[in-house]
Order: sequence, then C-alpha cells, then structure tokens
Amino acid sequence: MKLPLCLAAIAAAASASPAFACAPPPPGWVPPTHEQLIERFTKQADHIVYGIIAPSAAGDRKSMLKVLHVYKGGLRKGYTIEGTASFDLPVPHCSGMMMPPDEKPVGTYGVFALRGDSPELNMIKPEDVQLMIRKGWIRSAQAL
Repeated sequence: MKLPLCLAAIAAAASASPAFACAPPPPGWVPPTHEQLIERFTKQADHIVYGIIAPSAAGDRKSMLKVLHVYKGGLRKGYTIEGTASFDLPVPHCSGMMMPPDEKPVGTYGVFALRGDSPELNMIKPEDVQLMIRKGWIRSAQAL
C-alpha cells in the first residue's frame, strides 16, 4: 500500500515544475497566426540574407555566415558575418526556457534573419521565405 504512494510522490516530484514552464498567457490573449509571426519577424529584421555557414577560425560555437544574396538590409554579397546559430524562425514560444539550438553544420545553406548587432543567426524555413515573397515583404532573388 505504501509503495504506490511512494511512487506517486516520486513521479510528482520528477514532473515539470512551474519554475521550468512557461508562464500562462494573460486572460483573453489570442496567439498570433503563423503568418502574423513571419510578418513581424520580417519587419523587425535588419537584414535578411541567403548564405552558407563557413568554418569559424575561432573553432568555438561561433559560426561564419557568408552572404550570397541580400533580400533586405545593407549587407553586400560576399560579406561574412560571425554569429551563433539560434532558433529557426518563428522562434518557439518560451525559447528562453529551452535547451540551446543545435549548431548549423558547415555547408548549411539557407535564408537567415539578423537583427542589429546581435550575433544570432535565425534561419528561415523555405516555405516561410516563399510566404514572405508572395506577400511582398521581400523580393525574390529570381526577379532581379
């Protein structure tokens, strides 16, 4: 009889505690749609570029992103940005409570969003890049 109670107590103690969970949203809060999230990230990004992850000379968690095409911002083709791989866009809710994102392997191609002087390299999924082009938030590289 005591064993089931003991097991229940252990299970309760091992379950996720509120300290590690996201705070509940305020009453009446309606989460933004996926399209609204992508539009917000597009507008907030200072630079949106297509590039490839190159080896970092430092050999640490830093990545080097070589710019191959600029969709938005003042960077130029051939420019190299040192940064750290971050979450893909849209960034998961409560991402600060999660494990750090995996590094992007050398040779990874894709579209990345950058904000200000932040070293975070946020990769944008191809279907979201197509949405951004379709909505006119960025211009297709093929239209140039």
